[in-house]
Amino acid sequence: MPANELYTTNEPVPKRKVIRPEKSDDPFYSEENIARLKKSAEQFKRGQTVEKTFDELRKLEAATDGGLPAQ
Repeated sequence: MPANELYTTNEPVPKRKVIRPEKSDDPFYSEENIARLKKSAEQFKRGQTVEKTFDELRKLEAATDGGLPAQ
């Protein structure tokens, strides 16, 4: 049997079930987070983005809330 015939069949590929967490179980799906994600997506579409390096983010975090020290 040729190698290319090993992986080909005429059988249909079974559909996979997508298992999603219950909305109440995962904070990602909270109404507040979904609204924030939608707002961020709209800002991105309008070109309203800000680019920062990790060093810039560390400095900003350290200056604003006592987070990680700047490296």
